[in-house]
Amino acid sequence: FPQSTIDLGTTQDVHSKFVRNIGIENGMIIMTFTGTSEIEGKSVVYKPSISNNNVVWECRGVDIQPKYLPSKCRE
Repeated sequence: FPQSTIDLGTTQDVHSKFVRNIGIENGMIIMTFTGTSEIEGKSVVYKPSISNNNVVWECRGVDIQPKYLPSKCRE
């Protein structure tokens, strides 16, 4: 599992119009948002696991309303 954003094939400084930061903690990817007050400073966590020899990513909102989550995280 990834230990840094470099393991994901990107640089340490990851941000965009709506992404403030992407960090790695214990193999989990933590994406923190910026922008409107509904998402400012709020995060989504992607947690890896192994299923049938494949990596499966589960995502969940930490402190963000479901309607603002990526569609795959609302399933």
